[in-house]
Amino acid sequence: MNNHPANAAHTGHTGNSGIQNHSVGEFFPVRTVLIGSADHRRAVAFGVERDSFNAADHTDNLRRMKLAEGITDAIFAARSDGSGHSHWFGCKHDPVSGYVVGSAGNESIFDAAARNYNAVYADVVEKLEFLVGCGVDLCSDYLVRPVCIGSWVHDGKLYVDISAYHPEFEDALEWGRANDQIAIWDIAAGKDYPC
Repeated sequence: MNNHPANAAHTGHTGNSGIQNHSVGEFFPVRTVLIGSADHRRAVAFGVERDSFNAADHTDNLRRMKLAEGITDAIFAARSDGSGHSHWFGCKHDPVSGYVVGSAGNESIFDAAARNYNAVYADVVEKLEFLVGCGVDLCSDYLVRPVCIGSWVHDGKLYVDISAYHPEFEDALEWGRANDQIAIWDIAAGKDYPC
Protein backbone atom coordinates (compact mmCIF):
# COMPACT_ATOMS: atom_id res chain seq x y z
CA MET A 1 0.00 0.00 0.00
CA ASN A 2 1.32 3.45 -0.94
CA ASN A 3 1.08 5.97 1.89
CA HIS A 4 2.65 8.85 -0.08
CA PRO A 5 0.38 11.78 -0.95
CA ALA A 6 -0.20 12.24 -4.69
CA ASN A 7 2.04 15.30 -4.97
CA ALA A 8 4.92 13.98 -2.88
CA ALA A 9 8.19 12.54 -4.09
CA HIS A 10 10.24 9.65 -2.78
CA THR A 11 13.94 10.18 -3.34
CA GLY A 12 16.57 7.50 -3.06
CA HIS A 13 20.26 8.18 -2.48
CA THR A 14 21.59 10.87 -4.76
CA GLY A 15 24.98 12.26 -5.63
CA ASN A 16 27.24 9.83 -7.44
CA SER A 17 25.32 6.72 -6.43
CA GLY A 18 23.24 6.58 -9.61
CA ILE A 19 20.15 5.52 -7.67
CA GLN A 20 16.93 6.77 -9.17
CA ASN A 21 14.81 9.59 -7.88
CA HIS A 22 11.20 8.43 -8.12
CA SER A 23 8.70 11.20 -8.57
CA VAL A 24 4.92 11.02 -8.49
CA GLY A 25 4.68 14.64 -9.60
CA GLU A 26 3.99 16.07 -13.05
CA PHE A 27 6.47 13.79 -14.88
CA PHE A 28 5.56 10.47 -13.26
CA PRO A 29 6.25 7.69 -14.34
CA VAL A 30 9.36 9.16 -16.00
CA ARG A 31 12.22 8.76 -13.53
CA THR A 32 15.54 10.53 -13.09
CA VAL A 33 18.87 8.77 -12.62
CA LEU A 34 21.91 10.81 -11.61
CA ILE A 35 24.98 9.81 -13.60
CA GLY A 36 27.99 11.06 -11.69
CA SER A 37 26.93 14.68 -11.18
CA ALA A 38 23.87 16.85 -10.74
CA ASP A 39 24.27 18.09 -14.32
CA HIS A 40 24.52 14.66 -15.95
CA ARG A 41 21.14 12.98 -15.61
CA ARG A 42 19.16 10.28 -17.36
CA ALA A 43 15.39 10.22 -17.89
CA VAL A 44 13.95 6.69 -17.87
CA ALA A 45 10.47 5.37 -18.72
CA PHE A 46 9.07 2.22 -20.36
CA GLY A 47 12.52 0.95 -21.33
CA VAL A 48 13.59 4.25 -22.93
CA GLU A 49 16.55 6.22 -21.57
CA ARG A 50 17.61 9.75 -22.54
CA ASP A 51 20.75 11.44 -21.19
CA SER A 52 21.03 15.16 -20.56
CA PHE A 53 23.92 17.32 -19.46
CA ASN A 54 22.17 20.33 -17.95
CA ALA A 55 18.96 21.05 -16.09
CA ALA A 56 17.09 22.64 -19.03
CA ASP A 57 17.88 19.72 -21.35
CA HIS A 58 16.79 17.28 -18.67
CA THR A 59 13.47 19.08 -18.16
CA ASP A 60 12.93 18.96 -21.95
CA ASN A 61 13.58 15.20 -21.92
CA LEU A 62 11.16 14.70 -19.02
CA ARG A 63 8.42 16.71 -20.76
CA ARG A 64 8.89 14.96 -24.10
CA MET A 65 8.84 11.51 -22.48
CA LYS A 66 5.73 12.38 -20.47
CA LEU A 67 4.05 13.65 -23.66
CA ALA A 68 5.03 10.39 -25.39
CA GLU A 69 3.24 8.45 -22.65
CA GLY A 70 -0.01 10.37 -23.26
CA ILE A 71 0.23 9.90 -27.03
CA THR A 72 1.01 6.18 -26.65
CA ASP A 73 -1.93 5.73 -24.27
CA ALA A 74 -4.23 7.37 -26.84
CA ILE A 75 -2.82 5.18 -29.64
CA PHE A 76 -3.54 2.05 -27.61
CA ALA A 77 -7.04 3.22 -26.68
CA ALA A 78 -7.79 3.80 -30.38
CA ARG A 79 -6.14 0.49 -31.32
CA SER A 80 -8.47 -1.41 -29.00
CA ASP A 81 -11.39 0.05 -30.98
CA GLY A 82 -9.72 -0.77 -34.30
CA SER A 83 -9.53 2.95 -35.05
CA GLY A 84 -6.84 5.60 -35.28
CA HIS A 85 -5.64 8.60 -33.33
CA SER A 86 -3.98 11.91 -34.25
CA HIS A 87 -2.07 14.09 -31.79
CA TRP A 88 -1.74 17.51 -33.45
CA PHE A 89 1.03 20.08 -33.16
CA GLY A 90 0.92 23.63 -34.49
CA CYS A 91 -2.79 24.40 -34.26
CA LYS A 92 -4.99 25.60 -31.41
CA HIS A 93 -7.73 23.10 -32.23
CA ASP A 94 -7.67 19.77 -34.04
CA PRO A 95 -8.68 20.25 -37.68
CA VAL A 96 -12.32 19.38 -38.47
CA SER A 97 -11.87 19.26 -42.25
CA GLY A 98 -9.05 18.67 -44.72
CA TYR A 99 -6.80 15.64 -45.08
CA VAL A 100 -4.06 13.88 -43.14
CA VAL A 101 -1.18 12.47 -45.16
CA GLY A 102 1.89 10.56 -43.99
CA SER A 103 5.43 11.10 -45.21
CA ALA A 104 7.81 8.45 -46.51
CA GLY A 105 10.40 7.39 -43.96
CA ASN A 106 8.39 8.47 -40.92
CA GLU A 107 6.19 5.40 -40.60
CA SER A 108 6.54 2.48 -38.20
CA ILE A 109 4.56 -0.75 -38.38
CA PHE A 110 3.65 -2.96 -35.42
CA ASP A 111 1.52 -6.06 -34.91
CA ALA A 112 -1.88 -4.62 -33.97
CA ALA A 113 -2.62 -7.52 -31.59
CA ALA A 114 0.76 -7.69 -29.80
CA ARG A 115 1.59 -6.54 -26.29
CA ASN A 116 4.08 -3.96 -27.53
CA TYR A 117 3.49 -0.80 -25.49
CA ASN A 118 7.19 -0.21 -24.80
CA ALA A 119 8.12 -0.52 -28.49
CA VAL A 120 5.38 1.91 -29.57
CA TYR A 121 6.34 4.29 -26.75
CA ALA A 122 10.00 4.25 -27.85
CA ASP A 123 8.88 4.97 -31.42
CA VAL A 124 6.75 7.92 -30.30
CA VAL A 125 9.69 9.35 -28.32
CA GLU A 126 11.85 9.11 -31.46
CA LYS A 127 9.16 10.81 -33.55
CA LEU A 128 8.90 13.66 -31.03
CA GLU A 129 12.68 14.07 -31.12
CA PHE A 130 12.60 14.04 -34.94
CA LEU A 131 9.97 16.81 -34.96
CA VAL A 132 12.00 18.92 -32.51
CA GLY A 133 15.11 18.33 -34.66
CA CYS A 134 13.15 19.62 -37.67
CA GLY A 135 12.39 22.83 -35.78
CA VAL A 136 8.82 22.01 -34.74
CA ASP A 137 7.93 23.75 -31.49
CA LEU A 138 5.78 21.13 -29.74
CA CYS A 139 4.10 23.88 -27.70
CA SER A 140 3.34 26.26 -30.57
CA ASP A 141 -0.25 26.96 -31.57
CA TYR A 142 0.76 27.93 -35.08
CA LEU A 143 2.64 26.16 -37.86
CA VAL A 144 2.29 26.91 -41.57
CA ARG A 145 1.32 23.27 -41.99
CA PRO A 146 0.19 21.54 -38.78
CA VAL A 147 1.61 18.06 -38.22
CA CYS A 148 0.54 15.13 -36.09
CA ILE A 149 1.77 11.84 -34.76
CA GLY A 150 -0.98 9.58 -35.96
CA SER A 151 -1.93 5.94 -35.82
CA TRP A 152 -4.33 3.66 -37.65
CA VAL A 153 -5.03 -0.05 -37.87
CA HIS A 154 -4.99 -1.75 -41.29
CA ASP A 155 -4.84 -5.47 -42.15
CA GLY A 156 -3.82 -6.50 -38.62
CA LYS A 157 -1.05 -3.93 -38.43
CA LEU A 158 -0.73 -0.79 -36.31
CA TYR A 159 0.78 2.08 -38.29
CA VAL A 160 2.32 5.01 -36.41
CA ASP A 161 3.58 7.93 -38.46
CA ILE A 162 4.25 11.62 -38.70
CA SER A 163 1.61 13.15 -40.92
CA ALA A 164 0.91 16.62 -42.28
CA TYR A 165 -2.32 18.49 -42.76
CA HIS A 166 -3.44 19.28 -46.32
CA PRO A 167 -6.56 21.42 -46.85
CA GLU A 168 -7.16 20.34 -50.47
CA PHE A 169 -7.99 16.80 -51.66
CA GLU A 170 -5.90 16.86 -54.86
CA ASP A 171 -2.82 18.18 -53.05
CA ALA A 172 -3.24 15.55 -50.33
CA LEU A 173 -3.63 12.74 -52.87
CA GLU A 174 -0.59 13.90 -54.83
CA TRP A 175 1.51 14.07 -51.64
CA GLY A 176 0.29 10.63 -50.58
CA ARG A 177 1.23 9.08 -53.94
CA ALA A 178 4.62 10.80 -53.97
CA ASN A 179 5.30 9.37 -50.48
CA ASP A 180 4.11 5.81 -51.23
CA GLN A 181 1.22 6.02 -48.77
CA ILE A 182 -1.53 3.40 -48.67
CA ALA A 183 -4.21 6.05 -48.20
CA ILE A 184 -4.99 9.60 -47.10
CA TRP A 185 -7.47 10.38 -44.32
CA ASP A 186 -10.47 12.65 -44.85
CA ILE A 187 -11.02 14.33 -41.46
CA ALA A 188 -14.59 15.55 -42.04
CA ALA A 189 -15.85 12.33 -43.64
CA GLY A 190 -13.95 10.09 -41.20
CA LYS A 191 -12.71 7.76 -43.94
CA ASP A 192 -9.66 7.05 -46.02
CA TYR A 193 -9.06 7.26 -49.75
CA PRO A 194 -6.56 4.89 -51.37
CA CYS A 195 -3.58 6.56 -53.04
